[in-house]
Amino acid sequence: MSFLKIRRIKDRENILFKNDWLEFHPYFRKANICVDVAGYFDERPQLKFTLTTLLSFLALLISPFFGWVFALVAFSVFIFFPWGQFYINLPIKTSRDQCENPTYGFYFYGEGQKIPDQLWIRRGKKSTVIELPWYRIFYRKSVMMKDYSWETARRLQKYRFDEPEILEKTFTQIFDYTYTLKSGEVQRVKATITVEEMEWRPKWFMWTSVFAMVRRSIDISFNDQIGERSGSWKGGVLGCSYEMLKGETPEETLRRMEMFRKFN
Repeated sequence: MSFLKIRRIKDRENILFKNDWLEFHPYFRKANICVDVAGYFDERPQLKFTLTTLLSFLALLISPFFGWVFALVAFSVFIFFPWGQFYINLPIKTSRDQCENPTYGFYFYGEGQKIPDQLWIRRGKKSTVIELPWYRIFYRKSVMMKDYSWETARRLQKYRFDEPEILEKTFTQIFDYTYTLKSGEVQRVKATITVEEMEWRPKWFMWTSVFAMVRRSIDISFNDQIGERSGSWKGGVLGCSYEMLKGETPEETLRRMEMFRKFN
């Protein structure tokens, strides 16, 4: 299922207006202008676009007549201020009755981010993905040692974190951990934690850490299953990670996770 269809399903409660031909969401979205050969189990072609994206796209076409400042403003709105998602079903019968149909157009995308970092160009059932200059690429993984130094493996380097001599030096702590099920039953396990950092850098700035995004987290292994699925054929949780806040110790992060994190 395409990104736009998933986004649409998640936001159905935010629909301002909808009838058999038109649907409008008055909120910010990732910029997009696309046309589906047919809709979701609907034989009519569907046009979908963010309102400001369409208007700024038209403004870009005429920008040579108004100068570079006009073009810069139109381009900024085009990418960074996509508001008002429209879905318009065109009055054409295609005799298609499928969930996935060829799509033509483009949309911007950013996993878990407000600012998109990828441009997807759709050509029927084919896609071309263009990474924007600020698209972040994995740069390094570091694991804390017992002396609070870091063992680091950078991009394209071989990881050594599982080698015996590294494991022996790795910072490790074991704590009691409790988890309360919805039924009220309390699960008690041992949590073994290590500390790691992951770093991503913008595609065009791999040579500097100025614009880097660094995530420090604890990596947790439980000695038994926890969560609502414990003991079922699906199985409970045996391990996870949890992001550390600035100034937190590993144990403080674990206790915060103990208070707030749910395992369904």
